[in-house]
Amino acid sequence: MLWTEGREYRVDATDGTLQASDTHFIDYCSSACGPPAKRGDAAGDADAIVDLYPNPSRSTATLRFVTSSTGKVVIRVVDLLGRVVRLTPYESRLAGDHSVDVDLNGLVPGVYQVVVATEQTQLARTLVRY
Repeated sequence: MLWTEGREYRVDATDGTLQASDTHFIDYCSSACGPPAKRGDAAGDADAIVDLYPNPSRSTATLRFVTSSTGKVVIRVVDLLGRVVRLTPYESRLAGDHSVDVDLNGLVPGVYQVVVATEQTQLARTLVRY
């Protein structure tokens, strides 16, 4: 596969019994890569999670994401059983780049999904709390 800068890719893996998936946003390619996506491209107009760091994290992780339109944004931290353990609703946000600190204090060490839900899309990124 030839990765393309400025695009998001979903990766799914299974060993027959367990399944895992993650979404990766390619913001820079250090080796052969397709041309960067432009904001006018269909995929370039989509909402995207740009980064979630540090990962793994102990107390707080910074979530960077892009929204393609103005609207309500909700950030949820979900455990492996599908339970919402943190909910951060936001008022109307302008389209563009955003950065939010996700509080992990009080959560047991483990694997979580950080979900960004806008009016158009729902995106998730895996986060490990140690």
